[in-house]
Amino acid sequence: MPKRPTTSTEETDSRSRTVLGNEPLVEFLLDHGADINARSDRWDTTSLDVAAAANGVAVVKFLLAHGAKIAGANPLHQAASSSTKTHDQQEMMAFLIDEAGIDINALSTFGHRINKVNGDENGTPLHAAIRSGEEHRVIFLLDRGSDLEKKNEMGDTPLEYARRWGFAEGVRILEERMPGTK
Repeated sequence: MPKRPTTSTEETDSRSRTVLGNEPLVEFLLDHGADINARSDRWDTTSLDVAAAANGVAVVKFLLAHGAKIAGANPLHQAASSSTKTHDQQEMMAFLIDEAGIDINALSTFGHRINKVNGDENGTPLHAAIRSGEEHRVIFLLDRGSDLEKKNEMGDTPLEYARRWGFAEGVRILEERMPGTK
């Protein structure tokens, strides 16, 4: 598999992940004027995005309960593509789909600045999971109803995207779900 591009979550300052994994600290910052919906100048991400990537379900719930906006954020995409190498990301993705009501087939809303850095072509969470190289995330999203035909802004279906990135196991999984593609 070719080296996948570095995602914004891998480049996020470790201090941001530490803060966004610590609910009392997040509460302190909000109580002292932090903007819950501020976007990172560097990566065009929100605190909700970073908390989802860091698998901070409690913090994501806290942020949502205190006014974090899903519109314009990409928490499901971030959870699907996170560098966090754990099956726990499935818990985050399940929460975002089932409780937060995020559309499993929504295209990401990242600006083009970040796309040039991390190789994202404004795809679906399934495209993001493919980019992560984590088979269990691809299977999870497929089991939850991800659209196999939904194209990213470059015109790639998830299968075409997996082929382009050389994600052989992802190609195999997607082909098994799409009769007649072998």
